[in-house]
Amino acid sequence: MKTAIMLTAVCVLIPSEAVFAQIKKTCEGNAKQLHVFSDYNFLTTSSVFHRWNSEIYQTCVENHSGRWLVINWKTPGPWSFIPDTYALESNRPFDTRETLNLKGCLEYGNMAGGLSEPFFGHKGDETLVAAEKCNNVDGEATSAPATKIASSASIPNISFEIYVPSDIKNPEATMLHIDGQASLEDTEKEYISEVKFAATKYNEDSKGNPEDLELIPYNAGLSYGAVKSSYARSYKYPIALSGINEILITFSKTPESRIVPGQYGFWDKKNGVFVGAFSFPAVSTP
Repeated sequence: MKTAIMLTAVCVLIPSEAVFAQIKKTCEGNAKQLHVFSDYNFLTTSSVFHRWNSEIYQTCVENHSGRWLVINWKTPGPWSFIPDTYALESNRPFDTRETLNLKGCLEYGNMAGGLSEPFFGHKGDETLVAAEKCNNVDGEATSAPATKIASSASIPNISFEIYVPSDIKNPEATMLHIDGQASLEDTEKEYISEVKFAATKYNEDSKGNPEDLELIPYNAGLSYGAVKSSYARSYKYPIALSGINEILITFSKTPESRIVPGQYGFWDKKNGVFVGAFSFPAVSTP
């Protein structure tokens, strides 16, 4: 059952200072789509480019609603609350460029609204998008892929940033700012995934508590099985958050290994729901 999220504030306070990532004001990508409704006003973009020794599939949402906007762009991300006049990116690394014009489910507002939103996706996204359902919105692929092999090398730090409440039933009062960096080291025998992030109160009035959340592999993408297995080997119990957090997991290296995005989700322990997620470099073995 979905939890209704009613956000009514019209005054946005300045968020806490970022520790790892830069707070963005605008989306700089391509394929702009503007959405203006009675209660919400936001812009989405999508781009593909070579950076961080990988092919980056980037999607971005920019909020001009005059209040908080919660977004779950299911396959590519972001999945986050977004302050008014701010923008959030989702950067997903692949080791090939195989681009499809996709339409996927984007939930917004109180999550009762859904859009079939176009974006530049990877060939590996096709099955995920096809399985999406939200308010009778089905995913769709509309073109054949073009392929380009990226260099095989370690992926340096990719910055990420999202906003999540520690209590989904009281989101504005418990908002946390999450910002960090994710990397993947290519060694002789294995890949080493490292994620570092800070979880801080959105502002001085926030009652958000990082310890009310856990970080858990989220069931999305080609790497989910490998991420879940490696996480279970490294951590006996789900990771309870603190102010500064670091997660290290490893992947076996084989000739079939592919660099693809993984996802970690933030689990609200009190209410038993995910409240947001971010992508990081991971590995899949077909």
